[in-house]
Amino acid sequence: MENVFTVDGVVLNRRGSYILGTLILSRFHLVFTFNSPRTASAISSTLDASQQRKEIWVCYPIIERISKARGSTWLNNNFDNSSNGYGSGSSNNIDSKPSNSSGSHSRANSPALQIAGFDNYSASHIRLQCKDFTYFSFDFRNDLICCEVFNKMSLLITKSKIENDIRQLYAYSYVPNNIEQNLQVKGWDLYDPIEEYTRLGLLRRDGHNNKLFWKLTNINENYKFCTSYPKVMIVPSSISDNVLQHAGKFRSKQRIPVVVYKHHANINGNVIARCAQPLVGLNLQNRSIQDEKLIGEIFHSQELEKAFMLKSCEEEILNDNDTGYQAQQPQKNLLVDLRPVTNAMAQHALGAGTENVENYRNKKPHKDDDHYNGDGHQQGHRNSRQVDKIFCNIDNIHVIRDSLNKLTTVLNNLDKYSPNSQVNVSNSSTATTPTTTTTPITTTTPTTTTTTTTTTASASLQQALSKTYWLHRLSIILQSVDRIIKSIHLNNTNVVIHCSDGWDRTSQVSALAQLCLDPFYRTTKGFMILIEKEWTSFGFKYRTRADHGGCIGAVMKKEQKKYIAQPNGNESPQSQQQQQPAESVSSESMTMLENRPLSELSSSAAASVTSFFQKAAKAARDLKNSAQNGLSNYPDEGTDYPNDSLINKSSISFSSTTYGGSNERSPVFHQFIDCIYQIHRQKPTYFEFNTRFLKRLLYHYYSCQYGTFLCDSEKEAQQVYRIDKSTVSVWDYFNSRPNEFKNPAYTVRERGKAEVMAETKANTNTNAKAKVKKDDDDCGGVVFFNSADMKWWSELYGRSDEEMNGLSNSLDRKFAQMDLK
Repeated sequence: MENVFTVDGVVLNRRGSYILGTLILSRFHLVFTFNSPRTASAISSTLDASQQRKEIWVCYPIIERISKARGSTWLNNNFDNSSNGYGSGSSNNIDSKPSNSSGSHSRANSPALQIAGFDNYSASHIRLQCKDFTYFSFDFRNDLICCEVFNKMSLLITKSKIENDIRQLYAYSYVPNNIEQNLQVKGWDLYDPIEEYTRLGLLRRDGHNNKLFWKLTNINENYKFCTSYPKVMIVPSSISDNVLQHAGKFRSKQRIPVVVYKHHANINGNVIARCAQPLVGLNLQNRSIQDEKLIGEIFHSQELEKAFMLKSCEEEILNDNDTGYQAQQPQKNLLVDLRPVTNAMAQHALGAGTENVENYRNKKPHKDDDHYNGDGHQQGHRNSRQVDKIFCNIDNIHVIRDSLNKLTTVLNNLDKYSPNSQVNVSNSSTATTPTTTTTPITTTTPTTTTTTTTTTASASLQQALSKTYWLHRLSIILQSVDRIIKSIHLNNTNVVIHCSDGWDRTSQVSALAQLCLDPFYRTTKGFMILIEKEWTSFGFKYRTRADHGGCIGAVMKKEQKKYIAQPNGNESPQSQQQQQPAESVSSESMTMLENRPLSELSSSAAASVTSFFQKAAKAARDLKNSAQNGLSNYPDEGTDYPNDSLINKSSISFSSTTYGGSNERSPVFHQFIDCIYQIHRQKPTYFEFNTRFLKRLLYHYYSCQYGTFLCDSEKEAQQVYRIDKSTVSVWDYFNSRPNEFKNPAYTVRERGKAEVMAETKANTNTNAKAKVKKDDDDCGGVVFFNSADMKWWSELYGRSDEEMNGLSNSLDRKFAQMDLK
């Protein structure tokens, strides 16, 4: 460990506990060392002081917010108490050990937690709020030392942000342990898209295209078609690359509809496709024949494949009532817009929006229809395909960030006091104060704590938590997932999912739906593959959403101006480019749409509508510019500086500023993990991994110890930073200690009937008959859950179940455990 700075005589404060130790700032970690409190057994033992020395390690990227204030932490907390009539701040240094009325020493009435000889008034403290919901306060003897530590800590935390280089993160210096080094299958080799799509039945067993229905397209071989999409994409075999090129112009960021999943648990083999929002324009009349053809062929290919499966497995279907019923279901198709209706409509002002579902209902005759439709008749006319559209009302990244900020405010206030203290929280934005003294600050002890007080404090906390709307928004996501999995598994429905750009809400819902539909994705290995497929390869912006290297409140350098060398030797200033919002199209597109001539409209009413949207677009642009100008001027993550030959680096001036946070930061991945916890809690026997696996996964998403979650796209990971050559995969961490994350309640689910049939269909001998297991689970391993049954994940948030979910929920859980035994 490379020590950068060491300070002795620092007081660590956590949950009402105070301890004296040494603070060490290393290159990648903050380390606090201290002597563990001596118990009776420790005093009588022969252990020396070095053996009793303990350490607390905090990696810098996990720190979300840092603040500095005058006075000790004890003084600040005690001032809050005394100002509300709870206790007195008359004594600075008290070493007495008050006890309760019965004479026994209680945890709530522990020894006074002030440090003898420590002046609480001349001290200053630094408080850390971490992304894994841990909180630390460090007291320093004077403000001079505190300021020096604060500045050095800020520099170490934000180094990668200042230099705009993820290579400054710990993942590039981390050395794997022996077990991680000796793994036979490395985490980087775990996901093979060809192998996974073959398992799903979208490719043949020899890895080649299934020419009858689906194919692998090479249109994005070098990421030139879509920089945020993977190299390997599955589309209908009847679609040419030329059609894909034109269809890409109609979807935001060129993110066209591609197939990511085929359902095996029934005979229908319905598919899930994902994409970004369409660019329907201001007048709501823009359409793309190629986009309509692509989506139509996705629906049609599933229909043809189902007919083929019915013919090749006719005998087994006749002998099975459930499969026969599924085979008779008419095909349905569903366009799922995950946004609220108002948000989708607002995107029209930016040239985007949502589909006109009527354009996707027309069904053209297909040359193979008479061969596969089963009735022997050629359909020579255009008829209607059943296509519906729903909106799921999932809020955008900014609303979710605000919701989590409210939650962390409540938890931050709770963390100032002992876990056993009764805290009265009026709302999430106000300070919390204990109804009884959490730590003794006088030699007297509160005599009684009534049941009424406890109940009132608990109710107040529940009210504050509910006002964050965190669980409510999780429930909305799971409602969408529930609708999708029931449509696919029970109603022969194909689903096309999108939000705005197709990498936030789309990744959440698509991955959760597949998790519930396919038992393989609920195994440890399968879940890792699901993350790689639906999140990493399809361009979820890990670095941007987690704001790696950013810390709110940290002091960091900002670039004021940069001068570009001109051919005549002069220098001209160039303002730093601002980053585009995640859910908007380019400013050029907005300008083009604003300047669209009104003569294209067919009526005065249409002209009025267009005029309204033009004004809305201008207002949206002005609002965007105002918001961006209000942000702290720090180097954006996506800013690419010109070549060194064009920059006179000495002409770049810097000054210090306080980092205010990225407008693109949002707990999207956290929401996904919390949704899995909710399903896991309801259906624990369906998952091979335990909830500790989920908690550690979320921690390492922020820790930057491993390279899996450092980049914003597959292209960036493989071509720009080559993280597989320079860092260790996070899956090596989990695979090196499997017993730690194994769920003892897990029950293996057998494959469904249709999965066995799919194996036969994928063989080169397409006339072979499938052998169906008669003892398969009727549900095919599909998980159905209650989207209204939401509970706080108390272990993640570092609080007790009674605190966050109430006493009744805790008792219900204990009774359930007794029934299991």
